[in-house]
Amino acid sequence: MAKLDDTVQILKDVKFDSNLTASNMAVFFLLGATHLTPEMKWSDATNRGIQIRRALFFLQNIYGLQFDENTLEDFYELGAQRMLAFGLSTNDSTKTKTEPKEAHWFLSADFFKLVTAYGTPQYQSLLASFLKQHADLINSQSHLSHTPQLTIDFQGTNAEQIKLPKNNHNQLSKAVLEKFVPNFAGKAELLHIADDPQRDLKAEQQRLTELGFSSILPEAMPDIILYDHDRNRLFLLTATPAGTTITGSHIEIIKEAYSGDAELVFVTVLADGDSFKSTLDAINWGTKIWIATIPEHLVHMDEAHFMDLPD
Repeated sequence: MAKLDDTVQILKDVKFDSNLTASNMAVFFLLGATHLTPEMKWSDATNRGIQIRRALFFLQNIYGLQFDENTLEDFYELGAQRMLAFGLSTNDSTKTKTEPKEAHWFLSADFFKLVTAYGTPQYQSLLASFLKQHADLINSQSHLSHTPQLTIDFQGTNAEQIKLPKNNHNQLSKAVLEKFVPNFAGKAELLHIADDPQRDLKAEQQRLTELGFSSILPEAMPDIILYDHDRNRLFLLTATPAGTTITGSHIEIIKEAYSGDAELVFVTVLADGDSFKSTLDAINWGTKIWIATIPEHLVHMDEAHFMDLPD
């Protein structure tokens, strides 16, 4: 999305985080705080204040972003609070005598002025002035603002070291690539991985096409796709900390888009036993469940269908 990319650029311009991606909570916070919709110009941004929960609601409804139950805390700490430390945001908690999490949040006045100039001839001069005025704060905060990273050592056919932003979703992706794969997929080939529910990190589209996927609608795209060549098996894994399962409609979309001859294995990835208990009733028949805390086991939601395992 253009607005997400613009937001990333603005935050990089003010030296917030040189490794920033569009899945960073500060990016979401900036869009929520300005009430900016995809079709609006940056000059139309507002700074009338927004509460954390309402900002998430705005992003879900306007940008179609999907958040899990842990997002509110991440949004507050990694978005609002980190930008506050950087001098880019403020709130009315002192004035209203409320907790910061419940307060209304705003962009700082000079940062808001810069944001509304994005894409205009005045932007670069305002940026230079902003950086000069905030030089000391930027220098003191820059070493703290880089997004924490997860390192994943994937040992499949196309083995590589993968770095993802550190969050609950990507912790599950790390577990899949480091624990699920050796137990159930052998030397599988990694064809697709999303660095969070909104963004693709790796997508081997040509290879997917060769295997029989001409296209998959974005909303039906699994979080991870693996191909086990020895067993001609494609694993399509949905991994969310909140225990969201792959839906029956998504399964049908994927099956309709597939013209190959590999076995399609749909897997819901869950963090622990509690997630399993709360999600079991929503699991689709004919799919599998893998729980990160017991990586050697796979739950089969079908009639005693057990897969042969890698040697």
